Amino acid sequence: MRKILNLIMLSAVFMLSLTSCGGKSAASMIEALKKNEFEVEQITTENNQDELNALELLINAGLLAAGSITDIKEGVDILSLTYAVKVDDSGTHSAGIYELGSADEANLIYKFVEENGNLEGDESQKFSNFVVTGSCYVGYSDDYTKGVLGL
Repeated sequence: MRKILNLIMLSAVFMLSLTSCGGKSAASMIEALKKNEFEVEQITTENNQDELNALELLINAGLLAAGSITDIKEGVDILSLTYAVKVDDSGTHSAGIYELGSADEANLIYKFVEENGNLEGDESQKFSNFVVTGSCYVGYSDDYTKGVLGL
């Protein structure tokens, strides 16, 4: 009986580790963009906490107004925001990566955008595609950028 219980516990720990690691990290996607000669601008808590706080407040207010959350404390925590662009012979390629506190927060934003439209007005309209990977909500302009991001 003890061996069966240990096996079940080991299986549960293994499954939890798989679900917590799901998706590409913001760091790996940013590195891939830089390696492919994208111009990358990162807004992090280290270089612009005020801008992240303001964006976080706007997003959480939108989530609250739409009924996606019932208390502002249930909202999202934005850890970093990255925009990248590259212009070459085939056109302009761009990406935006919102690194959030958890995968649940990324999914909350994804669901909100699907139901209500753009996240932050005209700025997000430059991305025609959005996905959630790990704790990141990622917008990208085309298949080339999607490939660079590894999505």
